[in-house]
Amino acid sequence: IIGGRSRYSTCMRPGPLIATLAFLLLGVVALVLSFMAMPTRLKVGVGPDDREHARVIAAFARKLQDDRAPVRLTLVRKQSFGEVARALDAGEVDLAVVRSNVMPRQGLTVAVLHELPVVFVVVGKARLNSLADLRRHRVGVLRGTPENLELLDSLLRLAGIDPAQVTKVPLEPEPLAAAIDHKQVDAIMPLAPLQGAGRARLLALADRVGHSKLRVFGVDEGEALVESDPAMEAVELPRGALIGNPPLPAEGLPTLGVTQWLVARMQLPVIVV
Repeated sequence: IIGGRSRYSTCMRPGPLIATLAFLLLGVVALVLSFMAMPTRLKVGVGPDDREHARVIAAFARKLQDDRAPVRLTLVRKQSFGEVARALDAGEVDLAVVRSNVMPRQGLTVAVLHELPVVFVVVGKARLNSLADLRRHRVGVLRGTPENLELLDSLLRLAGIDPAQVTKVPLEPEPLAAAIDHKQVDAIMPLAPLQGAGRARLLALADRVGHSKLRVFGVDEGEALVESDPAMEAVELPRGALIGNPPLPAEGLPTLGVTQWLVARMQLPVIVV
């Protein structure tokens, strides 16, 4: 005891200790707030760059980035809808753009992106007006991916046609003109959205063949076939939906369609979706 006070009493004063604890607490709070302010980053599976849906999702991702949104998207590109669906099921991506006829097991629908009507554009001189007429003819399947080829086979089977009786020619957009010029196909199944690049290709096709000569037909048996395959839906293209002048189709065209969906993994929290 010195002068009636303990020499250790200054070490027991609470001021510095409280200040230190308060500083540490503020640091923890700052870290938590900083962590909470960080955007949620999600991976979304899409097709290659030149696909319409991939461009839409890429633009959406840029918008989220520019707006400093609480959710950000990283695109994971695959070569087909089948690969995208498998990536979602494997947990490689959180979201995915898929098609109603190639659905993942672990996906739940978030939004409808595009409706893809099934139409056949006649580019040769053959008299083709229905699926039944495709027997012993050549059909150019634009984007000849496995799911597009399988879709055509499914349509043929549902209509009672042996797919082996129809020659399927996978085509990419670039060699399309050459295939027409060299008469390699009698009809084309474009399976694309009716806007953007899909519409531009139809207009270019009309210029190549001649607007007045271009003919299209759909799937007349649509209503009946939907009962057999719930992945399809019956749709009707309004007059001029494909080309405006002269209008193509010239009148309402009943057919089948598949849908592009944005889906999320079942395990993704609802609040994030």
